[in-house]
Amino acid sequence: MNKRGSSQIDWIVSMAIFMMFIAWFFVFITPQITISANSDTKLLSLKNNFYEEFSWEMTKFTLFIESNGTANFEPIIIDYVPNRTDLKFTDGTNYILWNDKLIFLGNISDNTRTYWLLDGTGYNQTYSYQGIVVENDVASTQNLSVKFRDYLPTSATYAEEEKFEDMEFDVNGLDFSPTATKYEDFGFVGIYSVGTGDFNHTSMVFWGNQEMYNMITASNNNNYTLKLSMNLDTFSNYYSNNYYFGEFEFGTAVDNTNYAFDYITLYGDQALTMYFDGYVEFNFTDYNDTLMLDISMPVQDDYIYKFVFHDGNYDDIERVEYDARFGTIKTIEGIYLDNITTNITHLQNEWNFYEDFQINIYNNYSIYQYLEDPIYQIGSYNYGSKSVNTQTQDLYSLDAEGNLNPINVNYRIW
Repeated sequence: MNKRGSSQIDWIVSMAIFMMFIAWFFVFITPQITISANSDTKLLSLKNNFYEEFSWEMTKFTLFIESNGTANFEPIIIDYVPNRTDLKFTDGTNYILWNDKLIFLGNISDNTRTYWLLDGTGYNQTYSYQGIVVENDVASTQNLSVKFRDYLPTSATYAEEEKFEDMEFDVNGLDFSPTATKYEDFGFVGIYSVGTGDFNHTSMVFWGNQEMYNMITASNNNNYTLKLSMNLDTFSNYYSNNYYFGEFEFGTAVDNTNYAFDYITLYGDQALTMYFDGYVEFNFTDYNDTLMLDISMPVQDDYIYKFVFHDGNYDDIERVEYDARFGTIKTIEGIYLDNITTNITHLQNEWNFYEDFQINIYNNYSIYQYLEDPIYQIGSYNYGSKSVNTQTQDLYSLDAEGNLNPINVNYRIW
């Protein structure tokens, strides 16, 4: 019997405390003034002014990369289709928009990799990658250094050993003499560009990659043949497939090896693999300790070839290929909290709105939101016993990373 009585007393005390809390809660959020919930013209004007002043919008869209292999910091170079140039990757990936191409280093796998991009936020690119040196005549990164002459590659050193030197270029049987040349340092990639007429050649060296990426743009109306000639390190073997492979003799007599294929791996102490957009002619000449190579490639429109420096042999490298596509573009809109000013005099003049008002903004994450101070407050309590018109609006804040978060905005006019 005593236990039952004790339980009833506990229940009564608990209920009394709860009712006191509820009473205190409503006293706290409801000042001792006359409150009217009229949504009159002035309140509507205040709401519209607030939203127009502090809201912003951006577009958000996806980029899907589908690959046949796995690679970290793989150079991704794709035609950039969306007409949006003020970009930010939501994961902080550095990029450049260069000659209508989107260029960045991506971690890809044999599963589809999804990137989210934002547009329309006034981003400034900052490059955090380290370890690449880009100068007018050399680009160097981990274990790789490529030298340039007149902004065309002339030699390359991998793991402190020179792999090719004295590279020369001719186009349709004539020495390639560019009339326009430049190099650019974008923090994670050095780009060397040359051109004459409608034939342009670009070489790129990326941070953290042991490869030289080359791109040619040429007119569709003209057929070109680019010939590369170079002296090679004394690689002992070559391999393209199970039909085109072998050893270099390095005898006293001149030996020639000729065939056509779209890639080749040269290997010995280290390896050099060359990939091309189509079949090219390989012409090797070796004798004594000399190995020379001529490569003839037919070029039209956009053409890509690259040299990849690595250890091992042809079993130690895989040609990484990928496809890229952009997803649906959607517009998101919300209040940009970082842009809010609490200077009520400025806002009254800006909005041509001279009524006394107050705007309180709360994080809308629980029913107890009003127990905390507003995250922003425009104006102050000075209405005394005046009648107050008030209205509350549920909105979303939108930050620079594209995140939408619920907020509660309370408007008061007296």
